[in-house]
Amino acid sequence: MLRILGTIVEWLIQYTLFGVILALLFMLILLVLLYARHYVAAYLPLEFLRDKFDQLCELSDRWDENYTSNNPFASALWLTRLIRMAFAAAVGLMILWIIVMSLRG
Repeated sequence: MLRILGTIVEWLIQYTLFGVILALLFMLILLVLLYARHYVAAYLPLEFLRDKFDQLCELSDRWDENYTSNNPFASALWLTRLIRMAFAAAVGLMILWIIVMSLRG
């Protein structure tokens, strides 16, 4: 019974870690897109996509207002804090996974 519970907890940790890694991947892609916004906007083929990307950049700039007062060259600093938190969560889940695997035997 305890072995089944350990297996279930291990699967939950694995799937949560997979979700965190996917979210981290999407955040890194978004960070790259926002960092190279002028190059990306030049290569978007449809006007609709360009408008949506401009709205995304404006939203990012609004969220960065607190950070750009100290650093005028800042870009998507609100996202870097989320990436650090996701990375810390992934490390914590890996440590928890190692503990569960060692307890399971």
